[in-house]
Amino acid sequence: MVRCAVPILVAWLAASASAQFLTPTTPTKAPERPGTSPGLPGFGPAMVQPRIEFDRLEHAFGSIYDTAPVEATFTFTNRGGGILKVTNLHGSCGCTVPALAKTEYAPGETGTIRVAFNPHGRKGPQQTTVTVTTNQESNPISVLTVKSEVLKIVDFDPAYGAFGQLNRGEPKTMTINVIGRTPDFEATGATGLDERYFDVSIGKTEGYTDAAGTAFRRTPITITFKGTAPIGFLNQALSVRTNDERPSAQLVTLNVMAQVMSSLAPNPQAVSLGIATVGGPVKGEFRVDSRLGQTFTIKKIEAIINNVDPNHPTAFPEPVAFSWAPANVKLPRDKPAPGYTISYAGVAPTKRGQLRGEFVVQTDIPDEPELRIPMFGNIMQSANAPGTPPTPLKSGEVILTPAPGQPK
Repeated sequence: MVRCAVPILVAWLAASASAQFLTPTTPTKAPERPGTSPGLPGFGPAMVQPRIEFDRLEHAFGSIYDTAPVEATFTFTNRGGGILKVTNLHGSCGCTVPALAKTEYAPGETGTIRVAFNPHGRKGPQQTTVTVTTNQESNPISVLTVKSEVLKIVDFDPAYGAFGQLNRGEPKTMTINVIGRTPDFEATGATGLDERYFDVSIGKTEGYTDAAGTAFRRTPITITFKGTAPIGFLNQALSVRTNDERPSAQLVTLNVMAQVMSSLAPNPQAVSLGIATVGGPVKGEFRVDSRLGQTFTIKKIEAIINNVDPNHPTAFPEPVAFSWAPANVKLPRDKPAPGYTISYAGVAPTKRGQLRGEFVVQTDIPDEPELRIPMFGNIMQSANAPGTPPTPLKSGEVILTPAPGQPK
């Protein structure tokens, strides 16, 4: 009896194991994520997110005139399994995008984005973009690019009437060509410059061909600076009328710029007083030279404080002494010289803050009685003791005074 028990036990264990192996089990259900479906066993969850796909991401208009806007249409399709939402469209400078007729697209649905580019006021290679933002999880931003080569229907050569730096009293002339692309193009009039300072004349229109073989017509316009403008910057607009009937070509504008220079040149162009202590010493020097090498005499120097904010320094508490001598030490001090070294010494204001003003150098140069040189500085931490008035210098002494209407 005992000898038969072992085989029976082994057989029972084998049968039990076989039955357990063959009994089907219920699989554990994985938790579902939003936007997914269970899918087929062994293949994982199938994504149902939206996915935008464009027919192209770039459009090239080629060569276009600057007279009218151009349009391009980009087509897109929702290639995903969820609803595609277009949440924002943004065009860069010169590019406009009308609002979409709808902003939600079902799987497989197609939409279009119309892009308009306005070339007015532009010239040469252009590239603008449209940024498309969607609810696509992996890459929510798509960028559409629009390229073109803008040709101005009416142009200037050179593009600006830049006279540069001019000496007062010295005339200068330059010629600007007005270029048109129509077969009968002609510039018919030019106005807008101040007649006190400029003369303008229009020449004969002629045809010509550029190096690329393109035919144009051009009208020369001669602009003469009379030399009578005051010292400073001139920035004026010359309006040129043409026979081109298109609104953007009928009247075109040329910027005319010049800087009328004083015959005197300060060095440096603006004088820095540096960082001074409240009530402490302020001193330094600068030069004034004739740009033309002519001799002149300094009559007087004034210093004007331009600050109007009471929270900043508005005046010096003590006199500021000035001294000038020929920059060339070999020249006599009592004779006119082509340049001077000017020294100043004073006491810093008793109020902290930024200091802004001018050194006004008065001379005997005809039509240029004074040269204004900007000055600036910062008045910082307090001093332990008030400043000591400077010792008068050897040459003429000038008191630093506030601008009219400011506290003394």
